[in-house]
Amino acid sequence: GVAIAVVAAMLNFAIPIICGYAIAPDAAKWTDGYFADVARIRFGWLGDCVVAASVISNLGQFNAQMAVASRAMWAMATGTGVGRKLPAVVATEWSRFRTPAAAIIIVAITTSVLILLPFQLLIQFEMILVCVTLNMEFTAFMWLKYKDTSPRPYAVPGGKFGAWLITIPKAVLVSANIILATWQAHAFGWSCQVLFILGYVLFRCTYHRSARVRKAYQATPIGSAGSSAAAADAADLARPQHGTRPAQGAWSGLLYAFFVGGGAIIRSADGPAGAADDAGDDAPLVR
Repeated sequence: GVAIAVVAAMLNFAIPIICGYAIAPDAAKWTDGYFADVARIRFGWLGDCVVAASVISNLGQFNAQMAVASRAMWAMATGTGVGRKLPAVVATEWSRFRTPAAAIIIVAITTSVLILLPFQLLIQFEMILVCVTLNMEFTAFMWLKYKDTSPRPYAVPGGKFGAWLITIPKAVLVSANIILATWQAHAFGWSCQVLFILGYVLFRCTYHRSARVRKAYQATPIGSAGSSAAAADAADLARPQHGTRPAQGAWSGLLYAFFVGGGAIIRSADGPAGAADDAGDDAPLVR
C-alpha cells in the first residue's frame, strides 16, 4: 500500500512536469504559475481549470494545516506547570463546536502576514526551521544512545557505531541546507528564532511569577494570623515593577503565541501532520 502511494505521488508530480516541458522546453520561462500558461498554449480553457484546481487545492490544504496548527497551539495552552507553553487565553474554545477559536484567529493573522513575503524566502525559512529541528533530534538521539540504557521497543542495530553511521550523513546534509540558504533567509529565520526563544523565556518568567502569586494566597488559610501578611506578600509580587504590567504574562504570552502560530503554519507545509509529527515525537521510543 505504501509503495503504491509513493509511486502514485511521484507520477502525480512527474507527468505534469514532463508534459509541460515537452510543450514549452524553454527553462527560462518556467516561473511561479507557469503551469497555467503552458495549459493555455494548447487549450485556453485548460489554463483556467488549472488555476481553479490550484485555488481549491490550496484552500483544502490550508484548512487541514490550520486545523493541525490551531489544535497544537490549543494543546500547548491547556497544560499545567511546565506543560503550559502558551497563555490560557489561547485555549479559548467556541462553546458550540468546541473549536479552538483563539488559536485559529492567531494562525489566520500570522498567515495573512506571511503571505506578503516572497515565496522563495518562505521556502528557505521553512527549511531552516526543519533543519534546526532535525539537528536537535539527532542530538537527542545520540544523547539517548549514550545516557539512557532502559529497554526500548526499537533499537538501531550496530550499537553506538551504527548510531553514528546513520546520524553523521544526515547531520551533514541538513547542515549543508542551512549553510546554502541566502543571507535574507538566514537574517529572517534566525531573527525569528531568537525572538521566539526570548518570547518563550519571558512568558515562562511571568507565568512562574503569577504562580507564586497564587501560591502566596493559597498557602495561608483565610482568617489566620498570617493571612494578611500572605496577602500583602502576594500583592507585592503582583505589583508592576519598573513600569511593566504583569497580567500573568498575557502580553508576552500572546506575542509569543503569534510567533508559534507563524512557525506552526510554516512547518505544517510539509503536510497536515508536519506541525506535530517529526521524529522528535517518537524519539523516546528509539535508542
